[in-house]
Amino acid sequence: MIKRCVVARLAAVVAVFAIAPWVYAHCDTLDGPVVKDAQVALERGDVTPELKWVKPDHEQEVRDAFQQTLATRGQDSRADERFFDTVVRLHRLGV
Repeated sequence: MIKRCVVARLAAVVAVFAIAPWVYAHCDTLDGPVVKDAQVALERGDVTPELKWVKPDHEQEVRDAFQQTLATRGQDSRADERFFDTVVRLHRLGV
């Protein structure tokens, strides 16, 4: 009986660690919610949808990156990608 309980708990721990990297990495993908909202923000020219994904302490950095992206989109083919990288990085620091 005790052996079954230990095995069950061990299996649960293994399952959590097996699933955690996949869940954590979801925000890194282009179809993840952080990047989707960043794309919407750029399309509309309004950073507001993106701010819910970062701590208030990081909002100004997102706003600055957003303005930089809007200013350089025509000349820099990677401008959007850099904005996505910024918001994902700040999101990972916590909401």
